[in-house]
Parts: sequence; structure tokens; C-alpha cells
Amino acid sequence: MNELLSRLFERRPRIAVFGDAMIDEYYEVGADRVSPEFPIPVLLSRDGFPSKVALGGAGNVCAQFRNFNFDTNLFALTNERIKHFSDRIGMSGCIFSKGVPVKRRFYSNGFPLCRLDVEGDKYKLEDRPEELSKLSEKIFSNMIDSGPFDVVVFSDYDKGMFDEVEDGFIERLSGSPITIVDPKVGPARRWRGCTIIKPNANEAFAMSGMSDWSRQCEYFFKETGCQAVIITNGGESVVGNVMGVPFEYEPPRPKLPRSVVGAGDCFVAFLAMCMAHSIDIRIAVEIAFEACSIYVDRMYNRPVYPHEMVRDKAIDPRMLVDRDFNLVFTNGCFDLLHPGHIELLKFAKSKGDKLLVAMNTDESVLRQGKSHGLVNCLAHRKSMISALECVDFVVEFDEDTPLEMIKKIRPDVLVKGSDHPNPVGSDLVGDVFNFDLIPGLSTTSLIEKIRSAD
Repeated sequence: MNELLSRLFERRPRIAVFGDAMIDEYYEVGADRVSPEFPIPVLLSRDGFPSKVALGGAGNVCAQFRNFNFDTNLFALTNERIKHFSDRIGMSGCIFSKGVPVKRRFYSNGFPLCRLDVEGDKYKLEDRPEELSKLSEKIFSNMIDSGPFDVVVFSDYDKGMFDEVEDGFIERLSGSPITIVDPKVGPARRWRGCTIIKPNANEAFAMSGMSDWSRQCEYFFKETGCQAVIITNGGESVVGNVMGVPFEYEPPRPKLPRSVVGAGDCFVAFLAMCMAHSIDIRIAVEIAFEACSIYVDRMYNRPVYPHEMVRDKAIDPRMLVDRDFNLVFTNGCFDLLHPGHIELLKFAKSKGDKLLVAMNTDESVLRQGKSHGLVNCLAHRKSMISALECVDFVVEFDEDTPLEMIKKIRPDVLVKGSDHPNPVGSDLVGDVFNFDLIPGLSTTSLIEKIRSAD
């Protein structure tokens, strides 16, 4: 995982996603009655409006990039509604249509009840295939004109975008981007010239007619001339072949998903992220699988955030700029950890969802000219703070104050001791709280007691 996170801010790769975009609507309804007309549940909605609307299909692939420092561009048939929730996704190459598929999912207390698909064949252009072919060609031309890209993802949901394309159309791309295909149906030769083809196990069987995955890989190599085949098997495993070398990946423990909606979109997006940063494809598969494990543990197509992939509490502060929770910020030296520190941090955590502790570097502490100097180095101080359950993230700053970090992160809440009634950065934060210091509990008094004991 660190291979991807360590490279996030080195550069901002350009990503294009071409394919079938959809809209996913989620409805939370009551379902505590059985209809007297038929033995079916009665779904009750207060207003008939969805509680959550998200991008689906190719749009969902794009959405997964939004928190990871990529220049992402969607090329698809879309509609006006998509623009309202497509923040940070370039859509200048799209063409708007009223025939975009909508999937309506109905839940009761988080339990899925049914799904209603609102769509017509071929974007409601089944009687005018030549028109759909022209639209698809126009969108593909828009992508060529908008290039070059580092990676191009082809997201096929068998809705019609790829029905009339010529075999080998990928070879028309300029700039030699890495191309990743997430196919729904055959023929496989349609994707001739791609770099990576990533079917799931069912799709690989349907397209190749073979049940052995190693033979499936041979089939895709022959039909597409690709460099790598990756076959996903739900939460069980990933298998494939890279330049003639087979591989298998099985997670330590299979993941029991909360929702598998869009899991394939998440996998292919993280695979593309890794390819854009030149990460070995076998490592990329593990990273994409781990990201998927996070993704399927939530609902409503919610994208993964970088901070969720960090394995310890020490974090690059830039990973907290984009978040979906209330972040509490406090700072200090925290040299000799004592009960006063613990109570302050517990108080701070109670004011939001997650707590970030910013710690002065050793040089920053020494510049303050404390009479007792510094007892513990930064590494030891961070280790102690990270061990506390109430602390979620730990960062460091070398300046005399954390003002620049506060400007960068823009926390929701700021907490300091009562000896700092107007803490640095309080004018940049929505809520500021002061913790009443506990008399007699301070690093200075603790050191004095130690000295007097001698």
C-alpha cells in the first residue's frame, strides 16, 4: 500500500475513463407491512426521493480517483444530473443524453430489498444504432483530442457504447498511454491493442468458453495482444498472467462485503492509479484488492480516502485535506506524557469524529527555549501519542507554530489548553474549545518533582 501512498504527491497523472456511465439512486424505505393484494412487502417512502445519488459505471470509476491527486476525465454519454455530483471530474468530452441508465436500489435499515433499472436498450437508441455509433465515435474523438493521458480505462457495462466500435480501435490512441479494459461481454478481439484486460471470473469464462484460468489467459493474450491479463474472483482471489508469467493472489482472510455495488469499478480504478505511478503490476493487484476491501465495507459507492489506507497513525497531512468526517486538531510537544495530556486528548476527541495531534519537531521545541530542555526525541514522542486509543492521526511540524498546517488541512475543530484562550489558527476553524488544565499536572512540574527526588 505504501508504494502508492508514497507517490501520490510526486505528480498529478492524467486519467481518461471511456465507457458506459450510469446513475445510482438509493432509497431508504420502510418495509414493515405485507400487501393484502399480493404476498409482497409494501415499501413506504416519505417523499419518493432518493436519500443518496451517486455516479455509476464509468462514472463510478472516475469517482474513485477524486481523493488521490489525479486529473480525471470522463468520456461517456451522460445527462445533466450527473454534472451536479461530478465534482473534480472533467466532463468536457461528454455528450448529454436523456437515455442514461438509472439504477434505483431500495433498502430498509440498510438491508437491500429490490432494484429497479430505468433504461432502454442502447441508451434508448435501439431503433437508431447508427446514431449511437456516431455519438460513440464523437466521444472517442473527443478523448483523442483531449490527450495525451497516462492511463485510459475502458469501462464496458454492455449498455451500447462499444457495440459498433471497430476491432482494435484502441490502437488509434495517441501518446502511447497504458490502456486497461474492464469488459462485460465479447468478442475479446474488440480490445486488441490494450495493455491490460481485467475480466471477472464469470466474464472470462463467458468470453473464452474455458474454465481453467491459465487457458483463459492464453485466450486473451491471443485475441487482444495485451501485456497482462487479470481475472478477479470476488473477494476470494485474483489470478492472471503478466508477459507470460502467471501469478495468483489470495488475501490472508477473504473479505465479507457489506455491499459489492461498484466493487469492480473500485478495483480497476486503483489498478489504474498504480499503473500511472509505474508500480509493478503484481503489487498493484494487491493494492487494488486491499482498496476494494475497504470499499465493500461501506454503502452507496462511497470512494476510498487515502487516510483509510495508511497502516499506522503517522500520516502525511496532505492526505487529510479531502475527508468526509469532522476533524479535531490539537498540537503540542507532549514530551513527558502525563494524565493532564491524556485528559486533554480525550476531551479533544469528544468534540469530533477523529483527532489529529500535530507535534513539534525537536528543533521546533528547542527554539522555544524551555528551561528543562527536551527529554524525549520526536520518534519516541510520536510513538507514545500514537499508542493512545483516542488519537487517530499524528503529524509533525517544524515551524514555531502550526499555523501553516492548519491553513493546509482546515480542521473543523481546534482544541487547546486554557492557557491558550486564543490559539493560533482559531480564526480559520469553525469551532474552538479550551480545555481547563488540571492544577499541578504539567511537564515542568513533573520534571521538578523528579529533580527534587534526587
